[in-house]
Amino acid sequence: MLKISTWNVNSLNVRLAHVVEFIQQQNIDILCLQELKIIDAKFPLAQLADIGCKAVFLGQPTYNGVAIIYKNHLNLSENSIQYNIINFDDEQKRMIKADFIINNKTITIINGYFPNGQDLTSDKFIYKLSWLKALSAYITSIKNDNLILLGDFNVTFDSKDVYNINLEGGIFCTEQERALFTHLANLDMTDAYRHVNPDKYEFTWWDYRMACFRRNLGLRIDHIWLGKNLIPYLKTCVINKEMRKLEKPSDHAPVTIEMDL
Repeated sequence: MLKISTWNVNSLNVRLAHVVEFIQQQNIDILCLQELKIIDAKFPLAQLADIGCKAVFLGQPTYNGVAIIYKNHLNLSENSIQYNIINFDDEQKRMIKADFIINNKTITIINGYFPNGQDLTSDKFIYKLSWLKALSAYITSIKNDNLILLGDFNVTFDSKDVYNINLEGGIFCTEQERALFTHLANLDMTDAYRHVNPDKYEFTWWDYRMACFRRNLGLRIDHIWLGKNLIPYLKTCVINKEMRKLEKPSDHAPVTIEMDL
């Protein structure tokens, strides 16, 4: 079995012990992190090596940053690594892509920290839509049905992903943002969580304010989408809400799939 997770850690410096604990306790093979908020020189390679892991990463101080952490036994293709979206000029560090060779299959992983967008009238929302369009074009260009797109999408799929129906049409819930999911479905990709849990109402993010986690006022904005060749191998997809209960947690919980590859 292969276990792959995505997690917005909201500062790797603050949450490094949580990351190490999660990898060890859940026996995670590949962990994709977002919102590292550290420069590359500060990335904790030594601490990860102590638990049998390597990593590729793209850091940025204070904001953004992504990483793919993986167990030593996995075969990562060094020539496959891509930082940020090709043909999209962007100073922000939001995407990393790498190929793993697993049982003679080339598994392409794209880990993204999608822009927030802030509100529908802001320049940040225009940037978000431009980023989503560029990502869609990049995914189309890859042409690999063994593709895994995962990360903090900052987008909900439908009303099941929203604690309050009144949020529909606002940021994270607009037709323009959700068009990405239509594009993925048209590429024969599948939402792993909904494939396994078609009727559940669960969330991956809860605001720190107003006791949102305790009251379960959240959104499902962290996703794992699989190319059509990988769906037959998918066994489970869970939201690891226990990590949101820790002291000084990230505001996001990890999402984990298990595949019989």
